[in-house]
Amino acid sequence: MKFHRGERRIQSLTGRRETVKIFSERAIRPYMPEQHRQMFHTLPFLVAASRDPAGRIWATLLTGQPGFVATPSSTRLKIISQPLPGDALSGGFVPGSSVGLLGIELASRRRNRVNGRIIDNADGELEVFVQQSYGNCAKYITPRQWQMNIPARSGKKVLKNRYLTTLTRSWIRSADTFFIASGFEELAHPASGLDVSHRGGAAGFVEVESASRLLFPDYAGNNFFNTLGNITVNPQVALLFIDFSAGSLLQLSGSASIHWDKTPVSKRAGAQRLVSVDIERIVVSLSCLPLIWQE
Repeated sequence: MKFHRGERRIQSLTGRRETVKIFSERAIRPYMPEQHRQMFHTLPFLVAASRDPAGRIWATLLTGQPGFVATPSSTRLKIISQPLPGDALSGGFVPGSSVGLLGIELASRRRNRVNGRIIDNADGELEVFVQQSYGNCAKYITPRQWQMNIPARSGKKVLKNRYLTTLTRSWIRSADTFFIASGFEELAHPASGLDVSHRGGAAGFVEVESASRLLFPDYAGNNFFNTLGNITVNPQVALLFIDFSAGSLLQLSGSASIHWDKTPVSKRAGAQRLVSVDIERIVVSLSCLPLIWQE
């Protein structure tokens, strides 16, 4: 069974269940195809979702020179990288725990996902067993070209908060990209695990409703409804915003709700439904990444 009850429920509500059943049989694999493995080898970063020592879901970036991700086999990933100091997932990625990974090549808009479990985390190297692997469409991805960057020592700073500040409100309002992590974890279920997904739109598509609440539109995608399905059974989510020009990270953790009311949805062009997030924890890491991007 490739989908859990939350995903199947959303697929049925939207009338996509039968189509997805047929398509998913060849799209979702328990191994990485060769083209996915080759792509991972070329990337300078992965988006990753896991849990911190307290069990809270977060999303972050794992970075390195191209080649820092290796695939010894079609069901194994080795990642020579760890979260940066002060990151919300420092101390995470514990062997046996779930992990969601997204390899995304912003310049070409390719993206491939891997969901699995941590086999080992020692000597700065993560090893992941692949349980699900599949590609995603290129919609709503703003093309960007990366370059290596040496962060200024004086610029590094980690801030923790419970509410959005003037800085983080402005950051979110100007964003055209973020990543969302969610999960369904039920022992022995084949669809159990964490997932991390890309979300994009015109700058301003994420609305700051208050110092602790965000609202964003959900657009048409591959109709698997991994994120919405997870939220249906477990509202805990994490959001990751990147300041591409400064190499900074904004990590949010909280709970999400899906809104189906047609009136507010119709006011947002292309939206299928709306998702709100009530923020519970915030971690800001300024000028921390060894990468920056330009459109």
